[in-house]
This record gives sequence, C-alpha cells and structure tokens, in this order.
Amino acid sequence: IENFNILNFIFGNGFMSTKDLFEKEIGYRILAHSDFFEFFYDFGILGLIIFLICIRKIYKLYVFFKKTEYNLALKSILIIILLSAIFSINFFTPEMIYLMIPLALIEFKRTKIIYSNNV
Repeated sequence: IENFNILNFIFGNGFMSTKDLFEKEIGYRILAHSDFFEFFYDFGILGLIIFLICIRKIYKLYVFFKKTEYNLALKSILIIILLSAIFSINFFTPEMIYLMIPLALIEFKRTKIIYSNNV
C-alpha cells in the first residue's frame, strides 16, 4: 500500500512481473498460481477486465449454442478455463492455444449464422 502507484494499478507492472515480486518477497522466481492475480498484477485492472470480458465472451458463445452440438465442447472449455484460472497459471502456457482454436472456429460459425439470418 505504501508504494501504491495509480499507473501500475491501471496498466500493471509488465508481463510476468510476478516473478520479480515473488523473488523479492519469498526468494523464488515463480508465477502467481492464479490467472486472475497474474493478469491483475501484470496488466493492471485494465488487463483483468479484458481477461474477464474474454471469459464472458466464451459464456455468451455457450448460451448461443446451448441447444446444439457445440454445447458440450463450449461447456468443457469454459469449465477448464475457469478452473485453471483459479488454481494455476494456465493462460500463459502454449497448451492454451488448443482451447483457443476451437473457440475461434465456433465464433466464426456464430458470426456466419448471425450474418445469414440478417441477409
């Protein structure tokens, strides 16, 4: 609190800066074991809001496709992202790309459906 900086609160301390924080505090260069804390510390409140908007977007995709064949896939992706965001630093791993590819394809499908209904 004594070193509070409004710019760091808004924009964060920089990518993977929790390593520096933990090295200073506990002597080990580790990442936070929560994506929520990692995003807030690294990218500030702005980064945390963007992260939460992404999670909300996945939820909205799930609601849009709730009664279709994409239901189980979207529900699984949402649960995996939420659980891993709470308990581990999964969002910065290369494996997360495997969850983003189907999301991009499903979003493309949603956009196509909306566009075809408006024409």
